[in-house]
Amino acid sequence: MAPRDEVLGTFSILSFVVGNQPAYLSYYSMADLFRYDGSGRSLTPNPADQAFFSIDGTTPIVHYNQSGVGDYGDFVSGCPANPRVQDATDCPGHITNLGPAETTLLDAIGYDAAPEPGTLLMLGAGMIVMAAVRRRWRSRPTA
Repeated sequence: MAPRDEVLGTFSILSFVVGNQPAYLSYYSMADLFRYDGSGRSLTPNPADQAFFSIDGTTPIVHYNQSGVGDYGDFVSGCPANPRVQDATDCPGHITNLGPAETTLLDAIGYDAAPEPGTLLMLGAGMIVMAAVRRRWRSRPTA
């Protein structure tokens, strides 16, 4: 199982487990809102469904894992030809890439490639404060 995708915020609530039993909750993650099958939105981890990630609800970008091995919020493994961060299984010996399916999903759930101006302002202010503290620390008298 590849846990790397959870840190990106692309996890699914559909695979929430309590003890050894799946606990299907009555709320969903942002990624679950872009999960469809041939009949519409697919919010159940039914192995018979062919769930896929889609922006418009009809065009599959990549299929979700429905096997029960790994997370239901992960993609069907692209190993060995195209291993992805979001894949349900690891691909030993291959480099895992953040591919177009993951970047599209991150964009769909609200991530932005460029930082907000406020973020840059806070970073700049923090660096100025750190520089002032360092300068003051270096100029203190030694005993």
